[in-house]
Formats: sequence, structure tokens, C-alpha cells
Amino acid sequence: MFCRTSLITCGSKQFKVAPDLLKSAVASSLVCSTPEQAVRVNLRPDEPPGSHVDFSDQRITQDVYRFCGTFRALLLVLIISPFTVAYYTFLCYQSLGYLGPVCIYTYFIVGAIIDRLILTPIVGVVVKLERLEGDFRFKHMHIRSNAESIAFYRSGELEMKKTNSRLQV
Repeated sequence: MFCRTSLITCGSKQFKVAPDLLKSAVASSLVCSTPEQAVRVNLRPDEPPGSHVDFSDQRITQDVYRFCGTFRALLLVLIISPFTVAYYTFLCYQSLGYLGPVCIYTYFIVGAIIDRLILTPIVGVVVKLERLEGDFRFKHMHIRSNAESIAFYRSGELEMKKTNSRLQV
């Protein structure tokens, strides 16, 4: 497959987009729906007005590119998986009879139940850990940026109490 870029025209603007049809459709609908009063940045003050870069269009194009790539990968898995499962079920039935598919589906269901029972409490612990790490980073930067004020007011003990209560120590 060869790569060919296409131009999307929206009013007097033209935008270069990726070759996929989905990307072109999504990008054109998003870019044409952005208001004309979008934030624009002049790279050089001596440039005439109108020769500026619109960063929102670049961000939209990047977001559309990432979204379409992820959507494509997900769609491939969703389309191919049922055929793969059916094919392997057929092969298992050919080699072991009806007992083969029954065993593999029972194994899958029991494994999914055990996985659900084990992972449910672990997810809560991981979320709590991530939240506490974020709180630690926040308090660390707060103390670093206000270290001089904390020292002048001799409020180290107060900051330690606040930090310990925030970090649940």
C-alpha cells in the first residue's frame, strides 16, 4: 500500500491529512467545525498578519491520527476474534469430539471468574497507590518551593503534620 496525502479544504484553508479514509473524514469534520476565532500564535512579530501557525489544527490532526490508529487496532481484533475462536473450536471438536470445546470453554469461564475475583481488590489498591504517589509529589514540590518561607516562619512541625495527614501516615 502506498502512502498518499490528501488536502482538505475548509473555506480558504487547506489541510494536509493522512491517507486513511477514516482519518480524512474525521479530520475534515473536526477542522471545519473549529471556530474562526481560534487561538493563533505569531512565530515572529515582524511577520504580516495572516502568516501565523494555528497550533489547534496540528493538535486536532495528531489526536485524530492517534484515535484512528487505536480504533483500527480495536476494530481488527473485534472482527478477527470471532472467526479465530470459531476456527479453533472446530479444530478442537475435530480432534477431541464434543468434549474438547466443552473443556476449553469451561476452562475459559472458570479462569475469567478467578481472574475477576483476584483482580477486583488489586485494582482498588493500585488506584489508592497512584493517588498517594500524586499527593506525595504535590506535597514534595510544595515544600521545596516554599522551603524558605517554612524556615523563616519556623513552621516545619506544622508542615509535617499537614503532610502526614495528607499522606495518611
